[in-house]
Amino acid sequence: MREVVTLNAAVVRVETGRHAPDQQWECPRAWAQLNLERAPLAWYPSRLKLVFRDRQVEIGRFLNEEERVNLAVELGHMIRRGDWSSLPAG
Repeated sequence: MREVVTLNAAVVRVETGRHAPDQQWECPRAWAQLNLERAPLAWYPSRLKLVFRDRQVEIGRFLNEEERVNLAVELGHMIRRGDWSSLPAG
């Protein structure tokens, strides 16, 4: 399985599939929320989700715990980035 997360000034997009994208999820970047849910038991992995209103998609299931936390931090910085004026909107 392959997962591609794309951000631009307007949109956060997640595409999943084996050889080509067969599922796509997208939301306005300004309204995207990142949610790292810790597991209730220590030996279960956390779950990283992108959330918009009542829709959500889990990302990074194939990552180990440290990689998932790092992704949450980096992606959170990118989503909240204020200066998108020099980047394309589409």
